[in-house]
Amino acid sequence: RSVWNMCNLFFIAMILTYGLYFLPQGSALRSLARYIHGFEQMGYIAAYYLLGCVFKKHGDFRLFKLCLVIILPLSMVSYVIPGTISIYAPDLLPLVATLTTAVVFTGFILLSPAYSKYLFAADWSDAFRSLDMLEADQKVEDQDRLNKLALTPREKEVASLLLQGKDAKQIAADLIISVHTAHFHIKNLYKKLGINNRSELFARLYADNFSRES
Repeated sequence: RSVWNMCNLFFIAMILTYGLYFLPQGSALRSLARYIHGFEQMGYIAAYYLLGCVFKKHGDFRLFKLCLVIILPLSMVSYVIPGTISIYAPDLLPLVATLTTAVVFTGFILLSPAYSKYLFAADWSDAFRSLDMLEADQKVEDQDRLNKLALTPREKEVASLLLQGKDAKQIAADLIISVHTAHFHIKNLYKKLGINNRSELFARLYADNFSRES
């Protein structure tokens, strides 16, 4: 919940910062806006923390790189645009910044039910406190558990690597097989278990952990 609070503080800091910029130049409260502005950085910390947690549990390195390629340029743009406005149209900066903050904050509020369910209510969210992917990897090597799933030795290796967050290309490199063969084993593994992705694999193997904890 501390991450949730950081997200809220991020928006509060943004609103206060740009709201205070409407006050007369040189006033004490307007000067205070510069100091409050620093709290905005908590939003970036919270965002990258959440991203890291998700990829730690259900990671796909290729998707992680794609997210970084998208997020980092957007983060830079969020600084470049206000800087440009402050140079060429400084009087418009408070209005533009406040409206932008209001739009982002509105979207955040509208998505809050989904965030809340995703972070605090979903069964797998307990894994952040009790079950690490490294533990999952150790358990996936448990012969008795995997024998019940009727997996081949190679499929057991693939399952272990999937739970470490590796994609087909990385699995192929680790097992010294072609990427096509890695995809073949993953497809067969999912078909045998009646699942479609890595998250369902995790839930299938460790559903009993969640039921005991609840």
